[in-house]
Amino acid sequence: MALAIVLHTPTPDEEIRTGIDVFDPQPTPPEVLGDPGAAVRRLAQAIVDVFNGQRPLHQLGAWVTPEVSDQLRLTMAGLGDRQPRRAGVGRVAPGRLPRVVSTRITSPAVGVVEASAVISGAPRSRALALRLEGLDGRWRCTALRAV
Repeated sequence: MALAIVLHTPTPDEEIRTGIDVFDPQPTPPEVLGDPGAAVRRLAQAIVDVFNGQRPLHQLGAWVTPEVSDQLRLTMAGLGDRQPRRAGVGRVAPGRLPRVVSTRITSPAVGVVEASAVISGAPRSRALALRLEGLDGRWRCTALRAV
């Protein structure tokens, strides 16, 4: 008796998931994610705080992908040990630390936000360009560029 082997070729409509896919970041519908504007403002200020030494980089772990975290780590290493200006022991000089003053947001696709944030502070203003995607139930930064 011969054994017949039948190969099945999946149709484009069939979703095939491997074990690895299950553990990859999962897309989240926009209605679950909340206001992207608030997420952009909070994340941009948190990034500014990291650059100023006011916040450790590891606190951004839930907000950024590992690739963005690695990029920030390399950028911080290139900056050296810069410390924010201080006015007395343990007090930050008012008006000296950069802060987010405005943001602009666009949505090129469902569950994706591209934004810019203007950072004002001494000695000059700067900008951040961010891409956030709805992943694992929250907005996560998947690309970042400081200008």
